Amino acid sequence: MKGAAGRRLRFYDKKPSGWVFDQELIPDFDGFYFALDLDGDVLVVGATDYPATEVLIYERQASGTWSLSASFLQDPSIIRKSAVSGNTVAAGFEAPALGIVRVFRDSGTGWAQINQFDGDRHLWVRILPRSRGALACGGSSGPGTG
Repeated sequence: MKGAAGRRLRFYDKKPSGWVFDQELIPDFDGFYFALDLDGDVLVVGATDYPATEVLIYERQASGTWSLSASFLQDPSIIRKSAVSGNTVAAGFEAPALGIVRVFRDSGTGWAQINQFDGDRHLWVRILPRSRGALACGGSSGPGTG
């Protein structure tokens, strides 16, 4: 049920006088919010309510308000890391037997998953900002497959 557990996303703006509340959103997904990352006008939020996990992508509109642009329900897993750079989002999940990194991209007509890499359960993920689109991910027991 939406907002049943009181979970909300709150946005604040940094002003010369300090942080000022701007907007509150109540997502449809009631999981615990992990793995937040922000780049310009794109925010990625990973929410887990095991066994369900959802990747939520918000974009700041010209009016300054944030709105949900896409959401992706994932296989049974727990989100551990996320990264956003421009129109690319990467999300790292811990599944029962392995780690998974899924990559999403906004092609201008909407967000879609474009790739998946399987690897170690103890993973990390980072989109390299200078190269816009290069992805670094890894774990404690060597490279994955993809």
